[in-house]
Amino acid sequence: MARLGHRFRADWDGLLEEVDRLMELASASLEKKRRFVQDMYDRGLYPYTRRYLPHFRNHFSTIGVNGVNEMVRNFTADSYDITDARGARLASDILEHMRARLRIYQESTGHLYNLEATPAEGTTYRFAKEDAKRFPGIIQAGFDQNIYYTNSTQLPVGYTDDPFEALNLQDELQTRYTGGTVLHLYMNERISSGEACKRLVRKVIENYRLPYITITPVFSVCEIHGYLNGEQSNCPHCGKETLVWTRVMGYHRPVASFNLGKKGEHKERRHFRENEPRLPLFSCEAV
Repeated sequence: MARLGHRFRADWDGLLEEVDRLMELASASLEKKRRFVQDMYDRGLYPYTRRYLPHFRNHFSTIGVNGVNEMVRNFTADSYDITDARGARLASDILEHMRARLRIYQESTGHLYNLEATPAEGTTYRFAKEDAKRFPGIIQAGFDQNIYYTNSTQLPVGYTDDPFEALNLQDELQTRYTGGTVLHLYMNERISSGEACKRLVRKVIENYRLPYITITPVFSVCEIHGYLNGEQSNCPHCGKETLVWTRVMGYHRPVASFNLGKKGEHKERRHFRENEPRLPLFSCEAV
């Protein structure tokens, strides 16, 4: 999406036409893959699948987006991004346009389609690196060699340390997806108690419509002393270098194993804090 924003700066109709073209390619590819899988299934080459799955009619063909924040920045010559109401509207309009086309694909093919907030763990860096070569001047997230694109329609990772602000800005966009989507609440350390975490989750579920959140504290591991709370590059007990762990979308990994883009993303990220006075949801008072 960032590439489209750069190529079609201030040309909304041109951008939508290119989105349509790319979606046609994606749909054609997905239909070919579906036919291939069905053929293999019919020929008995997926015996274990056939044992418990009678057909693929309930399986979705998925199309997703990546780097929408950078699309907005490029499209508007960096006048604003997705944190601005105008940028959020651009992102929402893109998603609605894509949803409408997916309905057309469903009707024409008879197959289910959905719109996903693509995780793109490695793609954010690979796309950014390729675009930097091909499109001088394109606006990207990150710094130096640590360039990347912001996942799907997520906020810039360094925008806020207030989870309520993030929730308020993301709630509407998160509900535009018909497939997988998630808002990760990256905490600077583990939450003080299970009760506090429970109250956080309850407050979010009761007050927002977005379908899925995670509570993701950063932690460190010393090979001698084990688990350490928060991000500590060296063990406070023995001074040895630690492994800092955090989530890469669906799973936890040490930051040292991240690609350059993900390392840049982690470095720029502002983590949410439990002890912020503006976060009453952590209070032990009854809600």
